[in-house]
Amino acid sequence: MSPEMENWALNATNYFKDGLGLDGGFARQTARLFILLYKHGLNPQITSGFRDPGKQKRMQQLWDAGQRAGLRARPASISKHTETNWIGKPAAKAVDMKANDEKLAAKLAQSIGIGSGLFFASPDPGHYYAI
Repeated sequence: MSPEMENWALNATNYFKDGLGLDGGFARQTARLFILLYKHGLNPQITSGFRDPGKQKRMQQLWDAGQRAGLRARPASISKHTETNWIGKPAAKAVDMKANDEKLAAKLAQSIGIGSGLFFASPDPGHYYAI
């Protein structure tokens, strides 16, 4: 990653941490992924970071009831989207981010040490998580 991109990621980390409720280390990784996708012309759009467990459960119920608008895969029962830190503040280690080319985005994520839901047994395109 170029020094310019790394500097952008460093400056954006607090937004990803505080604005999206991500774990600090994963916030930096997500900022790196975002700028990498942007520089590759993939038009990244973040749709979800931290989710409280109640929202996660409601999303599962909607999926199971066939109401899947806005959902690309069934929300997991145990999710890195719902993680908190030792004092109960949001510290998610997963983010959902759309891109123009999901396969390329997943490969780029893997190249910087981020997991991609595209490779799950039941694929979840646009889902990225801390390994």
